[in-house]
Amino acid sequence: MSIRRSLPALVLALSGWCAAQPPAEPPKSTGTDPAAAAPASTPVPSAPAPAALTTPLAHVETRGSGPIPIILIPGLVCDWTTFDAFMDRNAAKYTMYAVTLPGFGGSEPPPMPASNTYHQGEWLDNAARAVAALIAERNLDKPVLLGQTMGTQVALRVAAAKPDSVRAVIAVNGWPAYPLGGAEQVIDRSNRENLINGLMHSTCDAIAESEWMNQQKEWIELGVDDKARAAAIIAVGAKVTKPVSTRYMLEYLAADLSDLAPKATMPVLVIAALQNVEFAEDDAALRSMWEREWKPVPRHTLVFFEDTAEFVTENAPADLDRAVEQFLANRPVEGKKGTPKPPRPTTPQPAAPDQPQASEPAPPATPPTAPGKPGATDPVPPDPGAEPKPAGPPR
Repeated sequence: MSIRRSLPALVLALSGWCAAQPPAEPPKSTGTDPAAAAPASTPVPSAPAPAALTTPLAHVETRGSGPIPIILIPGLVCDWTTFDAFMDRNAAKYTMYAVTLPGFGGSEPPPMPASNTYHQGEWLDNAARAVAALIAERNLDKPVLLGQTMGTQVALRVAAAKPDSVRAVIAVNGWPAYPLGGAEQVIDRSNRENLINGLMHSTCDAIAESEWMNQQKEWIELGVDDKARAAAIIAVGAKVTKPVSTRYMLEYLAADLSDLAPKATMPVLVIAALQNVEFAEDDAALRSMWEREWKPVPRHTLVFFEDTAEFVTENAPADLDRAVEQFLANRPVEGKKGTPKPPRPTTPQPAAPDQPQASEPAPPATPPTAPGKPGATDPVPPDPGAEPKPAGPPR
């Protein structure tokens, strides 16, 4: 059971590193503001500053005539076409604005930062400012922000910076902080930054462009059930150069919005895709992990899409439409049911080598041996000067 398949295969390198680290100690409550309590050497994420945009959105596709405005934010290496079918299906319910982030879809990326300090999130903050600008420029009345995977972090940044301008957030298989340690371990902010800025940065640098694209292709194929749609998304992703996808991916992995998330005070729907789950124990661990990671968001509703691969928009369209409609109508939200998982089978413990099998007669005991004499499994050599003794009792 793993979440590592939800990003290109190089993320598997995290598994060994995280497993070798000692478990992080739970944070101690100090009764002070989290930002004030953070060490000076560890910057706390903040809402996007109202600075001039570095690079605007590459494209905004507008569709629908419904009363509720929704901004649709795609995930890693995807463009607005991720939501093409969703917009067609829901044109009567919502007015939708599907965006392409700068650098995706073959567009011009933001200027590359001078350093590899991915935790500062320059590009994701830029994307959040661009979405906030779209709200202002189109004079949108409290739109809903729907982000898929990495797009979730863009939506949360906007929602935290401008909570009075956002009606609700829908997070489709995304995280405030990507769980690098999986269900078993929490990676604290300092270790997260060191890992991404160090090991993962150098790991990505060492991968050739062709191999990077091959891993990206495999990741999309694993995440999309329909082969034709997978091929279309692969073609979109192929327009994104390795430096651009690396920058966005490592900023996503390095970000920890747990201090920023409480500022998103509007209703938040979290749709968690559960895939590659074989046993009930793994299923329970994954659910607990999702609950743990979204706990800082005060008004969130978490639902699970069972037996669903990462690209929820492709793999469960009807269930997605229903969940979004229920949430925006303030009704109970249903997840997606899958196959019940059996408990992990117990492995029989083999009998110890020196223990007889139940079906075999027990061998006779041998007299105890003195120190320095042959072991109990060896016969005791006779003492030439000793009188004969009866054999020991059978065991």
